[in-house]
Amino acid sequence: MRCYHTELLDQLCDEPDPLGTAPGDTCGRVQPPDEDAPRGYRPRPCGGEMIDSDGVAVCDTCGETA
Repeated sequence: MRCYHTELLDQLCDEPDPLGTAPGDTCGRVQPPDEDAPRGYRPRPCGGEMIDSDGVAVCDTCGETA
């Protein structure tokens, strides 16, 4: 499932930053916008590292799977 924020960034960037898909990669995922965030707030990409958890690549910081 893609959120509007991600689709908008894809349109504005020629080549979006790669997302981590293999163990050892940087995660790079951006959390969806929060309605309680101040106006103009831009979430930062996750700086966690992808690790191998039972054969599945999982971010050690945000918990997202590849």
